[in-house]
Amino acid sequence: MITQYLCGVTPMRKWPKNCFLPKPNVDSSVLQFRFRYTPQNIEEESFFPLVKACFRQRRKTILNNYGEYCQDKQQARAELEKSGIDCTRREKASHLRNLSTYMRYIEMKVKAHAKINICLNVVCRRDDGYHELEMIMVPLMLHDELTITLSSEDCYTCSDAQLRMDETNTIIQAVELMRRTFSLSECFHVHVEKHIPAQAGLAGGSADAAAVMRGIRDLLKLDISLEELAQLGKQVGADVPFCIMETCALVKGIGERITPFAMPCDFHILLVKPAMGVPTGKAFSMLDFEKCDHPDCNEVIHALQQGDLAQLSSVISNSLEYSAFQLVPEIADINQQLQRIGFEAVLMSGSGSTVFAITRKKELLRQAEKRFHNKTYFVCCTAIKQ
Repeated sequence: MITQYLCGVTPMRKWPKNCFLPKPNVDSSVLQFRFRYTPQNIEEESFFPLVKACFRQRRKTILNNYGEYCQDKQQARAELEKSGIDCTRREKASHLRNLSTYMRYIEMKVKAHAKINICLNVVCRRDDGYHELEMIMVPLMLHDELTITLSSEDCYTCSDAQLRMDETNTIIQAVELMRRTFSLSECFHVHVEKHIPAQAGLAGGSADAAAVMRGIRDLLKLDISLEELAQLGKQVGADVPFCIMETCALVKGIGERITPFAMPCDFHILLVKPAMGVPTGKAFSMLDFEKCDHPDCNEVIHALQQGDLAQLSSVISNSLEYSAFQLVPEIADINQQLQRIGFEAVLMSGSGSTVFAITRKKELLRQAEKRFHNKTYFVCCTAIKQ
């Protein structure tokens, strides 16, 4: 418990028990311990005796141990419940973050949810070089997980060794933006457990940037609304405002004008991505406005709100499919396969290269997942985050 207070603990590698001889009964892990910043408002002279008192006897509940420390069990119960701590917890089932509310100040875990574009219309090229967009975006249950810890110096780590953690990474750009905007003196250790693939049209980088901005806001109790944070986030990337809001929405402009709407989410989504990704800039540079599709987002919203997947299939399209199919022909092949095996609505997300397929049929979803898993694809069954 004291170790968790003094250090940020990051699992670096897991070793199964079969690697050892003689074989132990449990797996082993290599952990990284980093001494971290200690908030000034914690009185360690009181905190350390409190921890020792709460966990003095393993078999007793935290309420009984803390009650003896307070010499008033009713007062102990009231304080534990106010802090959101389960009074029936025993020593071995407890964690530092459950001990008291102020310990949540030290570490924050945030989910960075992927997105898909259920339709995407590139309206025109603007004078500033950006493209005017109209699109329907929805957040998915698929997510990365970020752990943000106050530290003595900035440190960025990731479960994916191939991901560059330098100034080109949106996470670092987001941290620096928050530091400049709020004149922050704190340093952070940000660790990313990566599950969203890169160059997939799923906003993996934007979702991570949005998550770190939300996490720092909550960690340091910054006085800024989610809507204001979203507008700030567009300085990092066009999809960051949506990823901060994380709600089904009509999105316009370059991604900064977000209009949420309600819709039923009673269907399943299969994601299939070929090994090759699509660079977003390249997809936009090859765009032919006369040859590409231009969906009507209002028709798409109506079909979604009615829950009519047949109607949805007839109105969804993506202006960037024209150029993405030329860059990675395998995207078109995946699209055709998913339509042939019976999915109600199929489309490439964003600039690609992920293709999503929508259905209410669980058996179809299971069979398709098995079929595509036999290839060198990223395949994921997911749903809309509600």
